[in-house]
Amino acid sequence: MAVAVSGKKISKAVDRNKVKRWVRESYRTQNTELKSALHSADKRLQLVFIFLPGEVTDFESVRNAVFDLLEELKDKLL
Repeated sequence: MAVAVSGKKISKAVDRNKVKRWVRESYRTQNTELKSALHSADKRLQLVFIFLPGEVTDFESVRNAVFDLLEELKDKLL
């Protein structure tokens, strides 16, 4: 799993790193269902999250966005 945050959109490295930590933590806490579904289907997956908004939001909105993406991905793959 990789996370990319544009330096042009978020100029401060501190803010880019904070967003990366939020995305990684959100994925870490919510990936068990997707991993078990992939394991049972004998499939593998590599993910890259690209953060596009121009402003740093809050952890809750990032967590909800990651949750929605993982649910949609699980439904499409399995």
